[in-house]
Amino acid sequence: MLRGQEFGNHVTMTKPSRYLILLPIIASMATDCNESPRGVQPTQIVTAEFRLRSEPAVIPPADSQRAFQDCLTRMKSVTNIVPSWRNGDVVVLNESEPNVFTMRFNDVPIGINNTMTVRDVNECRRNPDGDASVVTGVTINGTSIQRVVPNTNTLTFILEADGTVSSPPLATN
Repeated sequence: MLRGQEFGNHVTMTKPSRYLILLPIIASMATDCNESPRGVQPTQIVTAEFRLRSEPAVIPPADSQRAFQDCLTRMKSVTNIVPSWRNGDVVVLNESEPNVFTMRFNDVPIGINNTMTVRDVNECRRNPDGDASVVTGVTINGTSIQRVVPNTNTLTFILEADGTVSSPPLATN
């Protein structure tokens, strides 16, 4: 409890520094962060239609089955996306037609650099020793996502208030 000393009509805080540190932390914990990423306060969020057109692949041969199962375990066994605006949550994608996966997001921040890692079961079939991440065949609102964070398999894009997406490939030197 906050204690003070009374001097006339005024109360003076004896140790306010503890409370100045705790109050913002408590206020932060009380906010609902499901609709926007922590640390980023977008002025607006919009809807984005995500689509992955996966390249089909055959089941790996018997000598690669152990690596294939390990890859499936690493990627959570289903085609999914890990979007930055969802604080690292894995979002399972819906297969709307064979090898086409979609998801509608109603909480994508605008005007900031959003990132996402896309994992595909077919990629485990092609490369059982990998992590199932793909950087091709991904679109948002019909725009191909081509920008990849260097030395990663993470895609990046900026969504505008009108739903347009920018994700030009990074220049290579």
